[in-house]
Amino acid sequence: MRPSFLPHFASFRLWVLLKANFTSFFTGWAFVVIVFVGTVAKGDPSALEDKPEWVQSIGTVLQPMLSALAGNHQDDKPIVLGMKIMCWGMALLILISAIMPSLFVKERYYKKEAKAQKKDPFFKSIKESVTCKPLWSLISVSFFLVMGYTAIGSLGTYVAIYYVCDGDMIQSGTIAGLKGSILAISGIALLPFFTWLGEKYDKRFAVITMLLTCIFGHLLNYFLMDPENPYLMIISGFFESTAIGAVWLFVPSMKADVADWDEIYTHRGREGSINAFYSWFIKTSLVLSMGISGVVLKISGFDAKLEHQPQPVIDTMFHIYLFVPSIIWTIALLSVWFYPLTRERCADIRKELEERRGYI
Repeated sequence: MRPSFLPHFASFRLWVLLKANFTSFFTGWAFVVIVFVGTVAKGDPSALEDKPEWVQSIGTVLQPMLSALAGNHQDDKPIVLGMKIMCWGMALLILISAIMPSLFVKERYYKKEAKAQKKDPFFKSIKESVTCKPLWSLISVSFFLVMGYTAIGSLGTYVAIYYVCDGDMIQSGTIAGLKGSILAISGIALLPFFTWLGEKYDKRFAVITMLLTCIFGHLLNYFLMDPENPYLMIISGFFESTAIGAVWLFVPSMKADVADWDEIYTHRGREGSINAFYSWFIKTSLVLSMGISGVVLKISGFDAKLEHQPQPVIDTMFHIYLFVPSIIWTIALLSVWFYPLTRERCADIRKELEERRGYI
């Protein structure tokens, strides 16, 4: 039955195509991510996923330039055509890069351990994941970290346009592009430092430090989101974005430690199950965040029909943007505070596993 809000066949066809597109994309993405994240190195408990971050950061550098390649005209036709052309190129790159790991990357302990392991009943695996206490700390910190920056993503765009740039979308877009490029380059430059930080100090301490930096950087917007000096907001973005990126550098390595802890009690390697269970909550956070983003925009009083928003509405938008993510990230900070796997505990777990099954 056609939804009542779609008045004619063309709109209904577009609705069906969009639903099919998003469903197939996110389903495929979920399968790839669960397997990919499960390939974290297990030999060294302090190992970090710095190499994937290098490649990802290169893509982040290029991202702000894509709009210029697609076309930056006011009329929507040139940019639509440009996006259609670029999407085919991006799809080809994704296809090639996604197939390569399956051809050239093999589990180094597959023949010794994974191949001989029996399949787990689904509900038994769920129960074991639910009772994996250290996993809940990582789920919680990731859940609220994602919610914090996703829930106010669209609101941040409107704040930049109407609060900082006085409704000038071109200026706001220019600053956003410059900001994205600077943050991506700085993210690449800081990767060796973050890797050193994770090797020198406990990963729990590193994540706490990065979350504090993230909250500090976001609250700097109170002073740096200045209509007189709009480019100053790049500074607060530097602290915020690099800290968030660093957290995502540490969390996968911490999940490998959780998988070791889980194996002590279950006597099985369950990296895939743990990552799948973890991913459920990340996707839940994304879905909830999308709903929250619409709610906070509505609460602020924003009216898309107006070319210029009333000053009280702009002020409300700014304060919601400033304080909502800071509160949410504080919950993430409390979550990682109670993470029980210290570096010493992880080393003991690794030693016990190697004594039980041998080094793999």
